[in-house]
Amino acid sequence: MRLTLAETEAHRREVLALFLDTFSDIAPTAVPMPHVDHLYRPAIAQVRDDTGALVASALTCVPQKAAGVALLPPQMRPQGLSRAAERVSELDLVAVQPDRRGQGVGQKMIEFLESVLVSRGVRTWFGCATPDLDVAALRHFYARAGFKVLTEGQPLPPLGGQNWSVPFAEAPAFYFWKKLRAAH
Repeated sequence: MRLTLAETEAHRREVLALFLDTFSDIAPTAVPMPHVDHLYRPAIAQVRDDTGALVASALTCVPQKAAGVALLPPQMRPQGLSRAAERVSELDLVAVQPDRRGQGVGQKMIEFLESVLVSRGVRTWFGCATPDLDVAALRHFYARAGFKVLTEGQPLPPLGGQNWSVPFAEAPAFYFWKKLRAAH
């Protein structure tokens, strides 16, 4: 198996197809295409088997809240949000083909993305799990990956001096986060 970043539009369309097959409520624009990388700063891990078939992917990018306000004129953006967003990333989606689950593929993607984020200067990484997923298994998965997994209903603490919760979004089953260590 080969683990790389999905950097081309063709690879990202394959990643999007995997996410659409895995999750019931994913928008057709969930995976940023290369022409908007400057807004979302995505890191998209892809795992391919020996035939080149996509077996897993994970997407992390600038927090939703920061991506949304990036389109506003500078004078309307919350103070400090853009600067704080440079050091924070939101793990948005992780999908592994059912026949590859339980083989460490997801953990390898998390480790890979963490090294990519550290090299980009990101210092805090967070995400959430929605109630429609296997919440117990995901709690275990993220805890094993070194994230602090919060209890149900526990709000995400301010990270990098900002509140990254999106006020109009559906409440997650839980949030998870961790500090990333700078490369030495």
